[in-house]
Amino acid sequence: MRFRHYRSICAVRTAAFLCLLLLASSRHTLAQTEPADPWESGRVRIGPVAFTPGLALKNLGWESNVFGEPENPKGDFTVTAGGFVNWWMRGGKLRFVGSDYVDYVYYATYASERGWNHGHTLRIEYRLNRLLPYVLGSYASLYDRSNYEITTRERHSTSALGAGLALRVTSKTQLDIAGLQTSDAYPSDAEYNGQSLAQALNHTDRIGRATLRYSATPLTTLTLLSEFREERFDGSPERDNDSFRIVPGVQLDPFAVIKGSASVGYLHFNALSPATPDFSGVVADVGLSYVLLGRTQFSAGVKRDIQFSYNIEESYYLLTSVSGSVRESLGKGWDLEARVTSQRLAYQRVSVGNTSADGRVDRVQSYGGGLGHRLSQGTRIGANVDYIRQWSDYLPGYSSLRYGMSATYEF
Repeated sequence: MRFRHYRSICAVRTAAFLCLLLLASSRHTLAQTEPADPWESGRVRIGPVAFTPGLALKNLGWESNVFGEPENPKGDFTVTAGGFVNWWMRGGKLRFVGSDYVDYVYYATYASERGWNHGHTLRIEYRLNRLLPYVLGSYASLYDRSNYEITTRERHSTSALGAGLALRVTSKTQLDIAGLQTSDAYPSDAEYNGQSLAQALNHTDRIGRATLRYSATPLTTLTLLSEFREERFDGSPERDNDSFRIVPGVQLDPFAVIKGSASVGYLHFNALSPATPDFSGVVADVGLSYVLLGRTQFSAGVKRDIQFSYNIEESYYLLTSVSGSVRESLGKGWDLEARVTSQRLAYQRVSVGNTSADGRVDRVQSYGGGLGHRLSQGTRIGANVDYIRQWSDYLPGYSSLRYGMSATYEF
């Protein structure tokens, strides 16, 4: 009841804020021009269809700790390669935007780690003067390390289906309202450290979302996201929750001095089971970059949000990730990069009876760098090396060195 009352208050405050911002913007004339046509992005155009196909060698090299083991790590030669296509189609006011990819992960010695990955997305828009109704969907089947705490490759799938309506209220203001259902699924025999991944992580989310965008300048867009979410778990009903977040942010054009986006807001996570702790606090998603003297690019990122754990007893963890990189242009298409990432996983334990305890804290750090060469637009080769270290106060940690080359070619 308290959460419903809280949610109602937040909804009223959000609606009031939206109305005030819309009224403040109403002096601007209504836009008569349509948004940019994504069809123009295609490198190959045949009638109403445009597409950009390509090949990607994501990795060709060595991994020193294939299974993330604290002792006696096992190394192997590995290759990940595949193809992709981004495509667009138009007919009258209809626009179709899609992407598809497939790749294969190969390990020379450990055949259990080999597998196919494929993913597909589709968005259909109907472009009216000020209204843009749309539907969207996605599906991916992956054999990889699915998050920061699972160190082995496991088969899993993700899917999403939704619809929305974007309304251009004024020349500078747009309101986007959408509903979405997503699901994450592991096969029944998938396990990690003796825990069933299907029991712990299979779940469905129902999401209602409203996003307000205001073009403060030609290069700066202010945003306000308001989102309600219901998460229901197939095998772990103690993880079921209703949550609400409100997140203001800013999006900066690629031609701006500082590029990227930043959003920092508030999340209220209300667990339906008294055994699972609630959470109220700050969430963030920041990715910004700055180019000094046209040669040196500085990038910084911050992420802070809840992630569910494979461990039933620890329910979820608060992930805080900070990253940074420096890329120096060497001329003639060459560049050199150094990067570092630090992550903190603060676990929340499920209460048992009248007792509970603070969860453990894990940490992950990675250091890396690379040398790359851009041959042409859409064609790049590179050599990379990354060292990853994970440790905890309660469990043995591990480290892994990964190095190799990568290449991308767009036709």
